[in-house]
Amino acid sequence: MNTTASIDDDSHHYAADLRNTVYEFSASRYGSDAFGYSSDHYPIDLPRAVAVSGAAADLSVLASGNAQKTLFAALNLDLGYFIDNRLRFMDQNMDSSGCVRFTPVKRSHFEARKLTFRAVPFPIYPFIPYWAKDQRGLQTYLSDGGHSENLAAFSLVRRLVRNIIIVDASGDSKFEFADYKQLQRAILRDLNANFEVPAIEEALKHNCANCADERRRLVSANPVMVGSVRYFPFPNDRNNERTLNIVYVKLSYDTAADSRKYANYADMRLYHMQYAGSFPFQGLFDQAYSDRQYRAYRDLAYATIVNDTQILRSTIAMRGAGK
Repeated sequence: MNTTASIDDDSHHYAADLRNTVYEFSASRYGSDAFGYSSDHYPIDLPRAVAVSGAAADLSVLASGNAQKTLFAALNLDLGYFIDNRLRFMDQNMDSSGCVRFTPVKRSHFEARKLTFRAVPFPIYPFIPYWAKDQRGLQTYLSDGGHSENLAAFSLVRRLVRNIIIVDASGDSKFEFADYKQLQRAILRDLNANFEVPAIEEALKHNCANCADERRRLVSANPVMVGSVRYFPFPNDRNNERTLNIVYVKLSYDTAADSRKYANYADMRLYHMQYAGSFPFQGLFDQAYSDRQYRAYRDLAYATIVNDTQILRSTIAMRGAGK
């Protein structure tokens, strides 16, 4: 589960790098490069991690000014979640493999420190670490993972996962691929590797003001696309270089592209006729999901994959060949 750690832009901070702001929760560990990682004493359970990962309508993060953030907080429009930053006051130990292992301090010690900081009077308290949104702070504010990297693929690329499936379900009705380009820039900047999906690059060549329909047509004709991230130095791989295989699935629907794909999906076609202006890019505030809406999106996913099984087979074959 990817969430976003809110970190202040100050002299102690590492602001823009995704390795710092993408705060991960997995079966093996939680944390980020800015705050450290631990596999002990998870601060939240799985249902809470899922909820925080999807807290997109968090206006305290989306707002740009402190006055706006204060107002939205007063109106209870900050849907993120504070967790104790017990990794800030941690013991660092080297394990047998040479890796640093982080052990959070005991909760009793942490609670005593919080109580001490809360007792500091005005005007001193704004300058103590308790209130800092960075590694010094006693609490970390987490919100939707999309506030840092909406495709949730950066963490997998960092782990050098050989085969990655990315499902792009963003509200990109003009097919401008902003999330793709953001991930592309982050991989180049932070990891010094090149991420490219040729079919997307071809669609983006149509960059005129009225080219959205052409980009939609190109992508909807083949919504399951193959790309790569290359190269990473890696021993025992071919030429000591590892290439990551990417299957990029773009949520799209265009009956003009190939009507045969959707001939057997009556629910989807009828729903599209009723909501042609928004399906399948309905916004965050449309969360009712009636039976018809659910069936329409389910059929779209099924039709997308069934009609592109050859691409998926070729990707599996690449894995089998060790490429």
